[in-house]
Amino acid sequence: MNGIAKTGSDDQLKDCINHLISAMRADYSRKFEKRFDTNHNKDDSKNEVLRQYKRRLYSKLKQFNVAHIYEAYDLYVDEKNKFVPDVPDLLDVIERVEKKHKMEEKNQEEIDRMVRLPKSTIQCDPIELLDKARTAVKNNGEKKSIDEILINHKAVLNLYGGNSRNKFADEDHLCKFPPCRKAGSIAHSTSGSENWYCKDHFRM
Repeated sequence: MNGIAKTGSDDQLKDCINHLISAMRADYSRKFEKRFDTNHNKDDSKNEVLRQYKRRLYSKLKQFNVAHIYEAYDLYVDEKNKFVPDVPDLLDVIERVEKKHKMEEKNQEEIDRMVRLPKSTIQCDPIELLDKARTAVKNNGEKKSIDEILINHKAVLNLYGGNSRNKFADEDHLCKFPPCRKAGSIAHSTSGSENWYCKDHFRM
């Protein structure tokens, strides 16, 4: 994080907070100095305002993964926040990071579960299908050429779908069944917080 080495100790959270304070000094130099009056309080151990801030951080961050705290602080800085983070501000970003990691873990578990499903036994021979299309017959028994089939197909598209194209969803909206590229439009949850699937893979 910002070039700060993470040293080991028996209290990782305490080390983490010390690293955060060092990073804040670098990232918010003058604002940090003004907030904690470091010009008149050169010794951090005697700076009561800074000590109280660190105690508050320690109290509120106990429940979180230390790696996620580092990640959250970097995110706070990357979002161009102009002031030293208040404790509630930092908590808000940490909770967002935790939620992201939980969703990633849940998605990975779902992918692993689906990968273990048996492979489909349905097989398709495109050469055979093409041959059938070439030899398709009209009602009067005359053979219909592949070119005429394509012309009729395009006419139907123009009539009912305008300039319809077979489009895939954006990466964030794909069906969660790998390697499906259709849009995920159905979820088990009514709140929309679960993974989304296309109609073909919803009940798998």
